[in-house]
Amino acid sequence: SQALDLARKANLVGNKRIDNYITMHEGWMLCGKAGIFNWLSQKNSFDPQSEASYKARAKECFEELGRIEGLRDVYSLAQRGKFYEDLAWPHGDLSFYDKAKADFFVAQERAPKNLKYKISYARLLYKAVAFGKQDAANLQIAKMRLEEVVAPAAKADNLELTEAHNYLGHIYRLMREYAKANESFTVANTKAPDEALFWNGRLEALLDDAEVNSGRRSAVAAELTQIAKSLENRKEYDLKAFSLRAAGYAKLIVDSASPDSNMAGSLGLIATLPADLGELAKDSKDALPVASRTLVWLEHYWRFADALPPVKADDIRKLTDALVKHVGSNLSNNLYFEARVLHRAALVRMRLARKENNVEDRTTALAWYVKSIDLLHPQTPILWKWHDMAANELFRLGSESTRSKADRKADLTQAQLAANAARDAAPAAEKRNFQQLIDDIAKALTELK
Repeated sequence: SQALDLARKANLVGNKRIDNYITMHEGWMLCGKAGIFNWLSQKNSFDPQSEASYKARAKECFEELGRIEGLRDVYSLAQRGKFYEDLAWPHGDLSFYDKAKADFFVAQERAPKNLKYKISYARLLYKAVAFGKQDAANLQIAKMRLEEVVAPAAKADNLELTEAHNYLGHIYRLMREYAKANESFTVANTKAPDEALFWNGRLEALLDDAEVNSGRRSAVAAELTQIAKSLENRKEYDLKAFSLRAAGYAKLIVDSASPDSNMAGSLGLIATLPADLGELAKDSKDALPVASRTLVWLEHYWRFADALPPVKADDIRKLTDALVKHVGSNLSNNLYFEARVLHRAALVRMRLARKENNVEDRTTALAWYVKSIDLLHPQTPILWKWHDMAANELFRLGSESTRSKADRKADLTQAQLAANAARDAAPAAEKRNFQQLIDDIAKALTELK
């Protein structure tokens, strides 16, 4: 730091080579300081005040790094790019995706043999499309970069191959190429069997596949069962929990599924759910490890509520409120999971609004439904199905004769919007299947006039 100040005072700036040398070392210095402060924040996680202080000092270093013009050093660019990425992801300012993209692009262009920079650039492009709603054409660029990494000639190490295949899986999923997505995730699972994050990507892609392709449900259920069995004897909490989750979905997604009065127990959840929320009643740090399995329970309840022992409406309200709160916390970084929780919770509250004639349930449900869609790219393949599910629930809500005419009209209007959105986003082969629902909603609206 003192050497840099001396160089400036000696009027050595202005020479391009010296300027580059100064900015390079200034970048290294700031990255090094930020790394130390980040390490100290982790070591002081037991002390929230100290942890926050060190994180703030690390952020100051990166902010200063962001003010350096003409930065060319690839290491500093990659570090700054990651800082910008973290400012955008998961609930930040989406404009930082462009800044991160610019830094990662230069880094991987100037160091083409460094595979980590290619992976970082591809990861950023994927996130910017999936959650930053940028041009979907960027997925092809990301895919090309990752294919360069996994090519034998690149001689990637195991970690690089694992990360590349993981993000290839996410990209293929967003491109609706579910077989290729599953193949890529399977490679990542094989190379890093202890990483629950990679198993989660595979499960989510399989669920999407089963949801939009009804003919695939049995095959997907069989694969989920196989995954569950392969992990059921693992001692790690997250992998054991994942096994229970996969087994729960395997039973739920098939057409022949039946109600299970012990669904909570089979998922390793508190048996008295939802009367007792268990970990969900605690802070997000304690609640998030059970949130994904609780969502399986909620989806099972939504499908089979009429065939299960009665559950108090207030208990369902408390459970859905808790789930939505926890998945939206700063500790949660899976936006797709957050969107799925919001969507399923919205469907359940729409049904409560119909059975209880509760306006607040309806208002909450609509807000959650809208947010679930807004979190994802408009071309996300699963969204047409989510619109379809919401349209049907809203149509049933608007058809409830015990509700006021004004409320029914509002519900049917929302149902019409959701049905049209589903038809517009659906694959060509599915579009004609929405006409009957659209006609029924239009007829119901006409009869209310």
